[in-house]
Amino acid sequence: MQGSTAKQANINISNHTDYNSPIAMLVSCYSKSGSSTNISATIAISNPKWIGSPEPLRATWVRERNVALTISKPSITNTSNTVLTAAQIKTLLSKAVDKTTKFALTF
Repeated sequence: MQGSTAKQANINISNHTDYNSPIAMLVSCYSKSGSSTNISATIAISNPKWIGSPEPLRATWVRERNVALTISKPSITNTSNTVLTAAQIKTLLSKAVDKTTKFALTF
C-alpha cells in the first residue's frame, strides 16, 4: 500500500478458529521509514476461537497510529485446556496489543 496518497483499509474477520498455533493470530501494520503514505485501518475480529495457543493474539503497529482493532465475543482455551473467563481474556489481550492502538473488546 505504498504511495504518496492516504490509504484506508477495512478488514473484517469472522469465526476464525485456531488450534495449538504458537501465535493464533498476528495483526500488523508497517510502513517504510521515510514514506509519505498515511495508512488508516479498521480491523474487526468477531467470534474468534483460539484453542491451546500459548499466544492467542499479537498486534503490533510500526510507525502507524491510525489503526483501530476491535474484537468481539472471543473464546480462548489455554494450553492447560481451561476456558478463560471474560476478565482473564481482557487481561491477556490487553497485554498483546501495542499500547498506541485504538483497541476495543466486547463480550
